[in-house]
Amino acid sequence: MINWDRIEDLRTDIGEEEMAEVIDLFLDEVEQALSQIGTAPDREAAAHFLKGAALNLGFSRFAAECLVAEQTCHADPTARIDIAALRQCYEVSKQAFLTGLSARAPPPAQIRNSARISSSVMSR
Repeated sequence: MINWDRIEDLRTDIGEEEMAEVIDLFLDEVEQALSQIGTAPDREAAAHFLKGAALNLGFSRFAAECLVAEQTCHADPTARIDIAALRQCYEVSKQAFLTGLSARAPPPAQIRNSARISSSVMSR
């Protein structure tokens, strides 16, 4: 579900302080894109963006689901994509990520998006 090697590589590349900013930006952008994908003028491009963002932060299962949506829209721009399933996969992946992140090391700095996350996850 989560590619922890990718996360550790990213943390090594950008440093601990920047990691919090990257996570916060990722959460904000993905949640915004998910809320708009159903009405996006180019759903294939929206799914492609989500896939890329997911891969960048190690959300491998979510990226795979986004790839399916991207391929579906490429084959037929009017095809139905299961937005609810994308959102569900993202939420499950986000919880696994945040739980794993706090179990592996203290969460980087203050993640502003954490208000949407249960305090039990962040307090571990």
